[in-house]
Amino acid sequence: MGEIGLTGEVRACTGLARRLMEASRLGFTTAIVPAQGSERLPSIDGVNVFTVSDLFTAIRVALP
Repeated sequence: MGEIGLTGEVRACTGLARRLMEASRLGFTTAIVPAQGSERLPSIDGVNVFTVSDLFTAIRVALP
């Protein structure tokens, strides 16, 4: 969840905690979020949260 810049950086988005709770409610078990601003995210049961700062890392997490 976030935005990808033209140079591959993963940018923060607003309402990340709310989005994670909704994703959990919908049955998602994995979330890839921007590292920027992730230190204040609540822990959500059943959702593994991976923080990334660039697109290459996000792809490595998504496609092991």
